[in-house]
Amino acid sequence: MERLLTDAPGDTRRVLRRIAEGNLGRLQVPRRGSACGRVSRNLERLTGAIAAGALVIGGSMLVLAPLGGWHHVLGEVMVVSGIIGTLLVVIDALRRDRGRR
Repeated sequence: MERLLTDAPGDTRRVLRRIAEGNLGRLQVPRRGSACGRVSRNLERLTGAIAAGALVIGGSMLVLAPLGGWHHVLGEVMVVSGIIGTLLVVIDALRRDRGRR
């Protein structure tokens, strides 16, 4: 515990200095073959799906605003954008899966 209390401020300063300099070092992770690529693709799909879902949910909340206001129009645009985004994620997933088979 004593060593932690004496060394921690110096370690923190060193880490913050490296972050400020943009020198974070190299991350060395062993390559696991195609599993890394699959995980990366799945994360991309998940990110797109979450963004599209957020547009649909946020837009549907704005659609509840009084008809004719700019909130309502913005909500409709967001819902349509979210639906189109969802379709693009699905089409991209199907296209990539068929290309690998």
